[in-house]
Amino acid sequence: MHDGLGLGLSIVSRVVKLIGATLTVQSELNKGTIFTLKTPFAISEPSNDLDANSDIDDLIRYDAPKFASLNALHLAVIEDDRALIQGYQQYFSAAGFIVHLIPLSAEEFQTELMQIERLDFILSDYRLGDQNGVDYIKRIREEFNCDIPALIITADTSPDHIKRFEDLNIKTLHKPIRPDEILSQISKHFQ
Repeated sequence: MHDGLGLGLSIVSRVVKLIGATLTVQSELNKGTIFTLKTPFAISEPSNDLDANSDIDDLIRYDAPKFASLNALHLAVIEDDRALIQGYQQYFSAAGFIVHLIPLSAEEFQTELMQIERLDFILSDYRLGDQNGVDYIKRIREEFNCDIPALIITADTSPDHIKRFEDLNIKTLHKPIRPDEILSQISKHFQ
């Protein structure tokens, strides 16, 4: 477990801007605070005939553009959120990548790496439970004896972490982000 980083309001601010919403705050001493979020989206009731996976499919469905330079590139994905893992696999497979989902447990991690002949790019979340993406990226690079290009997805904007990412030649995108932003960042490396 780790302490909070005080990033909550900055993340909310970016999400509000990203979706074109407005957020207002009313606060009264000793009574409380009311946050009001207004979005440009209509309210709809979920249908009862949806299966359990269709909600996730709707959340992660993006039309992934194809880049000839990315076709059949091997992408390692390091993530601990099951919905994101599924979304990344669908999105990046549709974009032409060969996606390798990297397990977080030490034994499964090593077994998976032994089965992968090559990796062209590493995509990782930063916070992975009590571990972090930088450590996984370093171990993968050591295993392949190569400075494989990498991208960290994080909400952490601490200058120390940003400098650490730069020192290790790891690109960074800050949450919240869309899959097409990740794809665009990856594609820059192969242009």
